[in-house]
Amino acid sequence: MNRTLTHELVDLIRGKSIGERDLHRASVTHPGCVVVPTVLALGARQKMGGIALLTAVLHGFEAMCRVGNGVGRAHYKIWHNTATCGPFGSAMAAATLLQLTGLGFTGPPAILEGDKGFFAAACPDAVPTAVIADAGAVWQLRQTSIKPWPSCRHTHTRLSRR
Repeated sequence: MNRTLTHELVDLIRGKSIGERDLHRASVTHPGCVVVPTVLALGARQKMGGIALLTAVLHGFEAMCRVGNGVGRAHYKIWHNTATCGPFGSAMAAATLLQLTGLGFTGPPAILEGDKGFFAAACPDAVPTAVIADAGAVWQLRQTSIKPWPSCRHTHTRLSRR
């Protein structure tokens, strides 16, 4: 295993294990623990930093949260939205960092909403229009909060009373 991949795995495990993460409430995702390790590892490998990394994080958050907005409430009864929507965020972050747009890379045109797409496979009450709702409005990153305690958000009321 190369050094960059090892660092990415350590960052990911550390972020998930001690609860250091953000929350995008509408999508019920924690984009930072998925997108940021991808950007840091790839950025280190490509010797990139600054604006390029921040832009990749922004685009990764946007993709992950918007896909999460579209999965519907029933999805969370079976799946963990961070795990299922996170790969879309990581892929967007990597594509942004590597500047892959316009280079001829393609994929299934209806990977989300198609008959055999993600929503059909795992989202019984998907809302595909939520993915692009208010496109160009406020970035989803601005709708993301940082948890004050390193635990599940449902325990925070009790912790705050201490």
